[in-house]
Amino acid sequence: MYFGCRVACSCSSGIPEAGGDAAFYFDPTSLLSFEQTLLAALRRLRVERAAIRAASRRQALRFTWHEFVRRIDEAIAWTVQEINRC
Repeated sequence: MYFGCRVACSCSSGIPEAGGDAAFYFDPTSLLSFEQTLLAALRRLRVERAAIRAASRRQALRFTWHEFVRRIDEAIAWTVQEINRC
């Protein structure tokens, strides 16, 4: 996604959070769902390639190492603050 590629991925666990509206989702227990999702993705890519690439890139940029570290630091600071209240 970082390079503008749309992905087909499972609609289970936390994957939809990461893929957002920029991914094509399939039921991981259904081969038919995978096939239909892949074909739909290929059809849409023919028509909407530029928009799909832009959406993929935007979604990927939401998940940077800098943001990850910032959020972990924030969580640790909050936890330490809560512990010190006791």
